[in-house]
Amino acid sequence: MVDYKRWLAKLKRIKNARSALIILAVCVILTIFLSLDVLLQYASKNAYGSYDYTSSSVVAYVEFMKICISISMLLMKPMQDIKSSVAQLNIKFVLISAVPAAVYAVNNNMVFLILKFLEPAIFQIVSNFKIITTALLMRVVLKKRFTMMHYMCLFLLVITISWTQYIPGGSSGSSSRTIGLVIALVYTVNSSFASVYTEYFLKSYSHVSVHVQNSCLYFWGVLFNFSYWVLVDRDPVKSNFFTGWTPLVWSLILTMSCSGLLISMIMKFANNIGLFPSQQQKQLTQ
Repeated sequence: MVDYKRWLAKLKRIKNARSALIILAVCVILTIFLSLDVLLQYASKNAYGSYDYTSSSVVAYVEFMKICISISMLLMKPMQDIKSSVAQLNIKFVLISAVPAAVYAVNNNMVFLILKFLEPAIFQIVSNFKIITTALLMRVVLKKRFTMMHYMCLFLLVITISWTQYIPGGSSGSSSRTIGLVIALVYTVNSSFASVYTEYFLKSYSHVSVHVQNSCLYFWGVLFNFSYWVLVDRDPVKSNFFTGWTPLVWSLILTMSCSGLLISMIMKFANNIGLFPSQQQKQLTQ
């Protein structure tokens, strides 16, 4: 006689393992793209250490590309699912999505500024502080529980990052490095807030398609960054929106677009530090 309960339990374990493998693969790919983002931003600087293009124009176009991709993926679903997802939209939902979009707009432009003062490797090391601030915010805001092992890992991370920035003799090398480190620390705090708020936003409206949620976020991203370009970055005499865009900049736009979409997927189906809520695993396997 067939033991159905045993086979159902086995099938559930297979689905959970599949979810974990998918998220693991996404995390690996995301790590590669995030590294490419920083390297391409650093490589796109001119001989004077600045940029021939405006960061706000690049970030605005990245957000526009992500909207196009999200809408395209939504349109691939059955019409009934599309109508159901769109019907969930309301003013509150759209306005709430503006908050993380505004913080991400600031942070995405801030990275270009940081890389004027720091090398990519130093920036990547310092930016790991956001893991610590993210964990603290998740504990306070999302009421996530962590084990003693998690806290020990966070403590070791603080020690490791601090040690990498230690310079014998107490000299910081230059004022530009100090400026870069300070801005990088502000970036980590902003990034943590945006990440935790985005996770809260995505999971509070888990019944809405991730593509619809992303489209709302990216709509505000385009609006904020394009407004900043028009009001602040734009040079009405010497430049237009695409001034200074080289094949390297277009490559940067592609990697930043992929990074943003992958981050949304992780926040929707796992969370900011990789812990798997079971109900989200089930969504991912469906």
